[in-house]
Amino acid sequence: MQSVAYRLPEPKKAGKPAGGTKTTTDAAGGGDDDTPAVRTRPDVTQKGTAMIGDLRTDALHQALADAPIEDDALLALLILAFGGDNVTVASGSDLRDDDRRAICRTLTEGGVLTADRDLLRQAARRMLTGVLSCRDNRSAERVVARIAGEAIGASLRLPNMATEEFLSCLSRGALEKVAAAEGVRVEARAKDTRTRMITRFKDGAFVYPGALFRLTPEEQAAAAESRHGRSGAGWVGR
Repeated sequence: MQSVAYRLPEPKKAGKPAGGTKTTTDAAGGGDDDTPAVRTRPDVTQKGTAMIGDLRTDALHQALADAPIEDDALLALLILAFGGDNVTVASGSDLRDDDRRAICRTLTEGGVLTADRDLLRQAARRMLTGVLSCRDNRSAERVVARIAGEAIGASLRLPNMATEEFLSCLSRGALEKVAAAEGVRVEARAKDTRTRMITRFKDGAFVYPGALFRLTPEEQAAAAESRHGRSGAGWVGR
């Protein structure tokens, strides 16, 4: 056996052809010849693409501000806005970003905005369900969601709250106040008062007044005070 040292030759650099055209060699190096490939320049540079984006955005905003837009189209555009890649929603439902985009696709088949009112209504309901939330977590937008709920009568959909699970969350004073308001006798022990409330509404429905959607005057005042940016509720007027 015999060992022989061998060094691979350096790859040949492509020469600059006449006329100043930029070239590059075959990256794989597996061609039959060393003919350089021509590197073409895109029609629009990255800066030009950014300029187009700015111009489009300004034109879009101007059109939204003063162009005539039918109500159906305005509703459709609002739905589409929630499905954009630049929008992040902390949803109180199981609706996720992909679901919102899927809703938008039902309105834009063939790249054309639909005029089907039934489809628009259905999409609007689904999108609003995925956006509005009163949950006590990062998805909460209590003021906006409560105003929306009041507008569509959502308080009438609240379930019977005369349950041990909920009534045990009330202070003694609050429990006695709602019991007296409902004509339920207040007992010496809070537990017995809760039992009477549960029995009283066994076949009915009790809704704690503080659970209704309508904003109280105090909540409206607090929201108005924060309208300069201290919270998301700040747009609420007096």
